[in-house]
Amino acid sequence: MAKTMSKDRDDVLYSFHTDCPAPSAADIIEWTKRFPQYAEDIRAHAAIARDWTAQADVDVEIDEVTLVR
Repeated sequence: MAKTMSKDRDDVLYSFHTDCPAPSAADIIEWTKRFPQYAEDIRAHAAIARDWTAQADVDVEIDEVTLVR
């Protein structure tokens, strides 16, 4: 049973990431209502996805020395 629950959890989280690559608050609320047994995991994964999105949007200046390397 634990293996089945783990598989279901993985399927839900995979679907969440596929459907909501940059989850909004509304997305998180919707998914935690649909899958309350995985609400904690959904919120944790949403936080990670939002952090990744925020980091991807940061422009980094590369100095000339680093560029030459």
